[in-house]
Amino acid sequence: MFSFIARRVVVITIILSCCLIVFPQMKIDDFGRISNDELLARVENFQQILSKNEDADALVVLYGTRMGQYLTQRRIEGCNMMRRYPLDRLKYVFGPIEHEPITKFYLAPKNAKITVDQPDYKLPDLQKPIELNNAFSTDEFCPLHFDLDWFSHFMNANPEFRGKVMIDSPPGEFVRRVKNYRKKLDELGTSSSRVKFLRRSFLRERDEQWWLIPSKRK
Repeated sequence: MFSFIARRVVVITIILSCCLIVFPQMKIDDFGRISNDELLARVENFQQILSKNEDADALVVLYGTRMGQYLTQRRIEGCNMMRRYPLDRLKYVFGPIEHEPITKFYLAPKNAKITVDQPDYKLPDLQKPIELNNAFSTDEFCPLHFDLDWFSHFMNANPEFRGKVMIDSPPGEFVRRVKNYRKKLDELGTSSSRVKFLRRSFLRERDEQWWLIPSKRK
């Protein structure tokens, strides 16, 4: 299938971070703001196509606000983790900043030299606090893939930011969690003194909310 379509591919140019990237590719899907269940269906369709094209690389190009691009990437990773698809097969390109989110799935030949810049996680335009994760439940479609390493990327790239964590748990468990989190944050290069931990009343479901708090602008 891929070799048949490859003869009809076009060469497109993606400008990213002042770098010119040119490679042949075939667009599989593109979409804007969608629900989690629709995202899961599109990711599964893309993975099924990938399974029939072993000689192809998978490329995900993200447009929108910078924070929106990061969140979309983690939602896609959440879908792949839910269905136990390999995460390392997808390569992400963070496109130009735009108002509306757009995601595009491509196939590209494995011999194509694709240079993907790593995101810098800087958020100079963030005006309001933002929650980086949903509840840690597994009963939702494409749960946002959250971990401390991801949180630390934002904190380290934006030294003026503060962090806030709301934890629903019994008192003893809260103390143990906070101690463990502070240790891990320090190991990741994020001073745990920049993060405030608060406990909320435990109401059956253990929940955590990790927030980025930008500095107040004058």
